[in-house]
Amino acid sequence: MLFSMTGFGEASYEDGRIKIGYRIRAVNHRALDINMRLPVELLYLEPALRKLIQERVFRGRIDIQVEFSLLDDEVQPPSRLDVARFKQLLSVARRMMQEAEVQGPIDVNTLLRTPDLIVVDRTGFVLPNDDEGRVLDTMERAIETLLDSRANEGVHLFEDVKGRFEIVSELVPQIESAILQRREDLVDQMKKRLDGLRGDLNLDESRLYQEAVFWADRLDVSEEITRLNAHLTSVQSELLNPERPYGKRLEFITQEILREVTTLGNKAKLEQVSGKIVTLKTELEKIREQLANIE
Repeated sequence: MLFSMTGFGEASYEDGRIKIGYRIRAVNHRALDINMRLPVELLYLEPALRKLIQERVFRGRIDIQVEFSLLDDEVQPPSRLDVARFKQLLSVARRMMQEAEVQGPIDVNTLLRTPDLIVVDRTGFVLPNDDEGRVLDTMERAIETLLDSRANEGVHLFEDVKGRFEIVSELVPQIESAILQRREDLVDQMKKRLDGLRGDLNLDESRLYQEAVFWADRLDVSEEITRLNAHLTSVQSELLNPERPYGKRLEFITQEILREVTTLGNKAKLEQVSGKIVTLKTELEKIREQLANIE
């Protein structure tokens, strides 16, 4: 099965203690690039969360949105009142009341709502084991939905790539046959011309025959065809028994096939094969475009 590099996954969990949610978006990228911004309380879990992704995803840009809340005081990091700042605010409030000639008590609750007055000590903070496990389990579920999304799109990519490689596999022997036939025809034509000239001119027959063979050898594409067939066999192996990540390997093989096809076209500038060469290159370019979407 081929996996697309694009996809989306999400998962969430909530109980009376914690609330955790992940949204994962994956797009094309040459390598694996994970972008994840965690709340301060979960920073210590970043290596473990990244490892979960790296074990299941091998290629693509992975953007992860994380929502996290601590719902129970039992799991909250310790906090304390910034006494010095509170005294400062209290002093300012008293002075303002005096200057404004306002009577009555100071509303302490209002002062306590001042930002940064309550200092949360997150140094060394870790979640209890059960809550930590739920954070990791939820990430695994989000990754699973991402993989399902990538697999669904990968089915369509697989059928398209497979079909185009089948066209390539059918065209190669046709091109080989046409070139071999043209080579045989060329040798026969040269031999007939030599036979016609031999009686009229004092020519070195062996030298002329060597010249004929030389020109015929310029149409010898046996090495290119052998390499092409080897590459196509590798493609079949990759498609039948894919080992992730396989997009890069298929890209490399396709590039090698395209190189051999270009050599064929340069060697055999024949009307009989020029159209097939163009079709081959077109299919291979479309395959390369699709492989850019495959993990």
